Amino acid sequence: AAAMPAPAAEASHATLYTAMSGLFIDVPISPGTPDLDALGVEDPDTALDNGAKPHPWDLTGHTTSPEDDIVENAAGTNINLNADVLFDTDESTLTGKADDILAEAAAEIESYGVTKVDIAGHTDSTGDDAVNKPLSDKRAEAVRTALEDLIDAEVDFTATGHGAAEPIASNDTEEGRLRNRRVTVTIPQDAKPDSAPSPGAGSGATGAPATEFSAKTAEDEKATVRLTGLRRLAGEVVMLTYTVTNDDSEEIGDWTPVDTADPWTYMLTPPSGLSLRDPATEREYGTAGYVPKGESDALLACACSDIDSYLRPGESTGEFTNLMIVPENVTTVDVTGDRLPAMKGVAID
Repeated sequence: AAAMPAPAAEASHATLYTAMSGLFIDVPISPGTPDLDALGVEDPDTALDNGAKPHPWDLTGHTTSPEDDIVENAAGTNINLNADVLFDTDESTLTGKADDILAEAAAEIESYGVTKVDIAGHTDSTGDDAVNKPLSDKRAEAVRTALEDLIDAEVDFTATGHGAAEPIASNDTEEGRLRNRRVTVTIPQDAKPDSAPSPGAGSGATGAPATEFSAKTAEDEKATVRLTGLRRLAGEVVMLTYTVTNDDSEEIGDWTPVDTADPWTYMLTPPSGLSLRDPATEREYGTAGYVPKGESDALLACACSDIDSYLRPGESTGEFTNLMIVPENVTTVDVTGDRLPAMKGVAID
């Protein structure tokens, strides 16, 4: 047994998450006070008096498109704009290609109705600080000026450059360096109204049930991933469930088809490589993460099942779970993976 922070007073059910199993959905919250002594649990009030602290794990959602990626967490929303679209190499003058994505960023800011926005320029690790820091300063300032011109509302912008000091991906690969070359527009959570919208146009297409879909690993076809469900739990939280079967004549890791190819995405190596793509916008919604107790905000654990075993030939796993943050107006998606062909047109129940 364990004591946890109380949910909202009006909540009558909860979803129990553990990395060692699937989700327990719609668990009733019983009224009254439990017999803590019988359960062997210290009185929470006494524990708090003795220094215990509640540690809620806020989910962090991650979405990507060809022009940007967006990270939403308890602190706010980070819109990472692709610097290679905004600027020519080693330049700080905005290109014509920047117009559309800056207009989208401006619309996003205005839709939130915020009065404060932070802008930060970042580079990859190519070159040294003497070049990267001034370049990132100038790029942040260029984006600030452009957004000020595009937004009619009174917004207090700050613009700073960080050079290569704050990577979000490994600088050892071209893909990682591309992600690191960015200008980040940050909308603080406390500056948002309660009803702030989320990105995503939503597809008008009607999808098929998740249970109709399966896919073999793209590279070697050693395993099959079969979807068992795609369900919206509450608000923007979506649950994907699936199994993995070893089709090979040799033992394989049961994480092989669904592990992320980018070790910088999460501090652990669980099946974070699965994502949901909105076919209407080509925006991908990655597996959500959370910050474990005592860890840095820069290190995310995957909000998914813990997979760390092996499958014998012909063996199948139990049901695994991934959580994603997907706007409520998105009802049909393509399920994609680092090592899987897309399963297109899956309905969110």
